[in-house]
Amino acid sequence: MMKFQHVAVGGTFDRFHKGHKALLEKTLELGRRVTIGLTSDGFSGRGVEPYENRKECLERHMHSLGAENYVITQLEDPFGPARTDGSMDALVVSEETFERGLELNRLRRLSGLNELEIISIPMVKSDDGEVISSSRIRMGEIDSEGRVK
Repeated sequence: MMKFQHVAVGGTFDRFHKGHKALLEKTLELGRRVTIGLTSDGFSGRGVEPYENRKECLERHMHSLGAENYVITQLEDPFGPARTDGSMDALVVSEETFERGLELNRLRRLSGLNELEIISIPMVKSDDGEVISSSRIRMGEIDSEGRVK
């Protein structure tokens, strides 16, 4: 059941994996409308897949879920449209990015905007009990489903 009118989520979404899927699925579950912020090539850092590849993976996954209520926007900074969009009422984050959500709310308050409700989801673990991360996939330790190689 959808709880919010407009939910935001953001990230690099490099080496699209099981943790990303959990984050996006929770966001879709909660929001009537969803804005997905995707870091630009310049903002992402070295070793990250190109923006267009990451965007294509996101779109493919959203399509597989039958999602139609979303937009993908390019991020040039940590907050993107969530810093200024008054229609947003919630933000989905991982445990790892919770503090950034608090900072976003501080900036929104200073701008006279409503704070977003922050929904933090747990990090998804791999078969070895460690967190699934793009860097671990990039280094060849695990695959995108968290299986140890």
